[in-house]
Amino acid sequence: MPAIEELVKHEDLIPAPINKKVLYKADGSTRDIVKEVLQTYADSLNQLKEFGQYFKCNTLLETCSTIWHFWKEKVKYKIDPEGVQWIKTPAAFWNAGHDPFGDCKSFAIACAASLHALDIKGAFRFVSFGDKKLRR
Repeated sequence: MPAIEELVKHEDLIPAPINKKVLYKADGSTRDIVKEVLQTYADSLNQLKEFGQYFKCNTLLETCSTIWHFWKEKVKYKIDPEGVQWIKTPAAFWNAGHDPFGDCKSFAIACAASLHALDIKGAFRFVSFGDKKLRR
């Protein structure tokens, strides 16, 4: 399994972010957030195509563990401010002023793009803790 610091040596393979903030929908619902997470992933899934190759290990389990540990250890978890839902591409998640931070939405997109770089199928699992309209 590659050491996390070994992976960081290849960070130049992660493209620079565009650094453009876009308001997609004011006062969006959980359903809106889910839609934007999936769209952001679709729009940016190839951002880690080159960098992601360095996550490859001997087994699928080791590879997935390396991906998870890299993002978990190198990017600070920071909850979004009240009333705001930032959804970052992997490039923006990593390059946040070289003080990388984000929440679970951006973490999930970065992990999914890392898996995609290695042709590993992944899926998103969404939860809601307050939007009763979304529950069935």
